[in-house]
Amino acid sequence: TDKKISFNIVVKNVSKTKKASSKNKTIQAKGSLKRSVRVNGELELEVKKTKGKGVKDRQLKWTVKDSSILAFEDIYDDEMEFVGIKPGKTTVTCTNTANKEKVTFTITVK
Repeated sequence: TDKKISFNIVVKNVSKTKKASSKNKTIQAKGSLKRSVRVNGELELEVKKTKGKGVKDRQLKWTVKDSSILAFEDIYDDEMEFVGIKPGKTTVTCTNTANKEKVTFTITVK
């Protein structure tokens, strides 16, 4: 036929969503999120930086919730060494300061 149709499409309120998959994460824990160490023993924690996401070592910030139980020993940016101080339970968090993404480890000192 010789008939023509014209129309306009208007898209409103479009929001971008990301799936919560490991592919979208810029840092991930290497190994288990729950660890244990003896008093005076050493423990190494490490995060894996996703390739191609541009995470710099200086953007990683490590914190210990209760430093009377577990203390920093050596700092290597994407991996950290800790020493057990006294028996108890605490958490260690690695934060990507660029996007506020966190990886939290639960540590038991025996």
